[in-house]
Amino acid sequence: MMNMLKENASPIKWAPKVKQDKLRRLYENDARGMRDDELLNDVAFGLYSRCVSILEVTDAVKGRVKCHGCAGVIPHAREDHLRCPACGWEAAWKDYQHSYQEKQLFGGAALPFFQGYVARFHRTNTHREKMLAIDDLIHQFHWYHKANQALPEAVRPAAANLIEGRGMREVLQFLDALTYGEDSTVVRRMIPDR
Repeated sequence: MMNMLKENASPIKWAPKVKQDKLRRLYENDARGMRDDELLNDVAFGLYSRCVSILEVTDAVKGRVKCHGCAGVIPHAREDHLRCPACGWEAAWKDYQHSYQEKQLFGGAALPFFQGYVARFHRTNTHREKMLAIDDLIHQFHWYHKANQALPEAVRPAAANLIEGRGMREVLQFLDALTYGEDSTVVRRMIPDR
């Protein structure tokens, strides 16, 4: 596919999903009472960046593209050639659309969860506040999916939008292990001798 970006234009980039290993280490450290502020900030910011990307793509699908040159808003119709009036950044809508397809970057019904985390992220200052924000975001998705398993297969847990994995089933297994696994915080609290 031919890329219609101008040579001097910023490329279209989206935040990657958060690696399972980082989340696992963060939760294991927390269960042991160990603080790793660098890891915590890495995960918190990774989730924040991914949520921002999801919000931007969702807005773009609704007709409001964030310029990747100056962060201004470019109104458009789906067939438009995108061009920012403020900085001149431009791309074909097809190329822009191709940049996010098959990357689980549309907010869908989980949009309020993503919006809530982004808003909360700006208010977190302490280690505990950041950890609780991460935990709430991850488990809102997890519990929502658990409660709605009877829904059609088209409904997928939004955690798959945020956490790296080879599909929805793997992400759900990871979340179950994180919550209920032998070394999970829940199990450690239930069995004090561990």
